[in-house]
Amino acid sequence: MAVKLTQRCIEAIMRGETIEDPIVQFLNHKRISSGGSAERYRIIISDGIHFNTFAMLTTQLNYMITDGELQENSIIRLDQYVCSELACGRGMKKVLVILKLTVLVNGDTVGTKIGTPVNYEEIGATQEQTPANGPSAELSAPVRNNAAAPSPIRNGFNRNMGASPQGGNIVPIEALNPYQNKWTIKARVVSKGSIRTWSNARSDGKLFSMDLADASGAIRATAFNDACDRFYDMMELNRVYLLSRCAVKPANKKFTTIPHDFELTLNPDSQVVPSTEDDNSIPQLQFNFTPLSALKDIAPDSFVDIVGVCKSATDVQTLRARSTNRELRKREITLVDNSDASFNVALWDSHAENFDASNTPVVAIKQARITEFGGAKSASFGQSSQMQINPDIPKAHQLRGWFDSLDSNHEFNSISNRVGGDVGGKLWTLKEALMNQVGSQDKADYFNVEATVLFIQSDRAIYQACPSKECKKKVVDNNNGTYRCEKCNEEFPNFEYRLMLNAQLCDWTGNQWVSMFQDQAETLLGATAAEIGRSREDFNDAPSYDEYFRKPLFKSYNFRLRAKMDTFNNENRLRMTAMNLRPIDYKEACKRLISEIKTLSGVSIANH
Repeated sequence: MAVKLTQRCIEAIMRGETIEDPIVQFLNHKRISSGGSAERYRIIISDGIHFNTFAMLTTQLNYMITDGELQENSIIRLDQYVCSELACGRGMKKVLVILKLTVLVNGDTVGTKIGTPVNYEEIGATQEQTPANGPSAELSAPVRNNAAAPSPIRNGFNRNMGASPQGGNIVPIEALNPYQNKWTIKARVVSKGSIRTWSNARSDGKLFSMDLADASGAIRATAFNDACDRFYDMMELNRVYLLSRCAVKPANKKFTTIPHDFELTLNPDSQVVPSTEDDNSIPQLQFNFTPLSALKDIAPDSFVDIVGVCKSATDVQTLRARSTNRELRKREITLVDNSDASFNVALWDSHAENFDASNTPVVAIKQARITEFGGAKSASFGQSSQMQINPDIPKAHQLRGWFDSLDSNHEFNSISNRVGGDVGGKLWTLKEALMNQVGSQDKADYFNVEATVLFIQSDRAIYQACPSKECKKKVVDNNNGTYRCEKCNEEFPNFEYRLMLNAQLCDWTGNQWVSMFQDQAETLLGATAAEIGRSREDFNDAPSYDEYFRKPLFKSYNFRLRAKMDTFNNENRLRMTAMNLRPIDYKEACKRLISEIKTLSGVSIANH
């Protein structure tokens, strides 16, 4: 064969020697349970003299087996590997973990096992090492005995598992598992969260989490209570540390998107030592940016990396969580990029308070969570998110130059605005919407419809609401010049008028009752809630209260509707809410109808 095996390389590797790009034969594999969410594959490899049954693929290479790329009898080159000691029965066992490989010859081409290899485990370390000879010697990789000198580091890993200052073996993050003893990782802090607290019937406490990375991958680490106090100020973003004596347990995928099967828990006995030098082989925080214009097609609850220029930012708002009644602070920023799209991102708590929007900074966010409300997409900065302001990366420099060259009146396509038309929804008739069973699933459905207003219920269409911006609940008139809000448990000297309409819409296929709230109701009625409220109190004011509700009748609009199944008196009913409305552009509507007619009649639009 043109490619020959590196004879006796398995014996040398298992003894701690370093082999440059050894060539071996892949004989077989077995799927095993690793205790995590990802499968692991134990494999058998041979160098023609010995075969090793204690070898394992990294989970990042699983696809090579599942896709059939790695077949039995294939000739492969080990581009990156590491030996790791694992607990096995009453002792420790050396396992060869393969991090990166290249298939040189397909298994179908080879067709058979090369040589008559014997199990290296059976002969053990007592066998005398003999020089590689025979027909494969010309392609054998050089074997260097490193007993008297430190093993060279290649691709960021010490191949013979050199000792760390803490007395453990430096292992790659990808190889960490609960069965190892006296290990040490050398990793960079690529993400660090703020301190969070919890309190429930069982316990209370505090914690912080961080993401650690080396050349092999990343892992999540969390410190609780005393360990949180000890390590929070010590751990600096982007700095390299040597960590040991941490608990390794299965990863809780609810709190992290890192693909590692396990995660670390720091305790007061954990050892963390800053590295004396910044190892360039350990990567910085890496981004895989998605253009803002493409976010409209991303499914809610997905995580993406985004970057853009902060065009504007709201003031910090104080909210209260419904489930925990905990006070939250929120700031919403609007990012733009050279796809001519704008996108809103919600920052929370300390990130919201500390964000400085002056000088329109470039903002890069790792792991932003996509959210959807009213058919419009936005993003939220979550626990696993990481933000960099004006990062020193090519994409940020490109956006800075692009934005500075724009005219001040440049317009962007907002992905986060709730608008009508063909943006983010289908144009259906009311009958088509019902036939497609809108609102029948767990999540709400959104669609557009061109409909006419038949009737608006004017009684109970307006109410006196709490003046607090975060509340908007109905208040009770104390008849002494004050108004009480039961939700806020406060009394106020004033109130605000708010609208809540029920309107009947129709098109040529049917009719449907639709709810409308403040913004949409004011658009439909052509007046503010305050104006309408005053007209109800003062009948001498023109126009009259009822006139506001007669004026929109028999007018047609393009409505964007939200459909969701609701429960009332223990019965399910379909509830539709108008999220937006605008006058119909009849010119565009006619063009669309002509296009649909030509399509249905089989006439090519391009020929007309």
